Amino acid sequence: MQLTRLIYVSNHSGIEDTSLEAILEKSKINNKIDDITGLLICSGEDFIQLIEEGRTVVAKCFMRIMQDERHRDIRIVFSKPVDSRLFPEWNMQNVSASQIRKEPLNKYWINGLFEPDEMSHEDIEELFIFLSGEVNNS
Repeated sequence: MQLTRLIYVSNHSGIEDTSLEAILEKSKINNKIDDITGLLICSGEDFIQLIEEGRTVVAKCFMRIMQDERHRDIRIVFSKPVDSRLFPEWNMQNVSASQIRKEPLNKYWINGLFEPDEMSHEDIEELFIFLSGEVNNS
């Protein structure tokens, strides 16, 4: 099986904590069944998420996400084959954008806001790689 990494951005326009917790709990259950791993970054109005597993499984997961009304204006940053997972221990984890507002991550903040739409796909992947190093070294 070829491992696939998909990163997408979507808008949520101010999701409530209870709704975010519900998304995470359901995702953890579904992802454990499907052996999907990943990380969800939540900012004031945006989600940016990385999911990894085989291509077919990632596609099915992404189709569920596209049908979820809490996600709007969904944009794929990229989908590509990879050799290894960035977050092998996490079926789904959440990081608030405010938690990553520190050096050396300041370059991902534009005009004081975390703006994934203003980031290149290389910068987005670099952010996830950096965060995986933080997770795997803690």
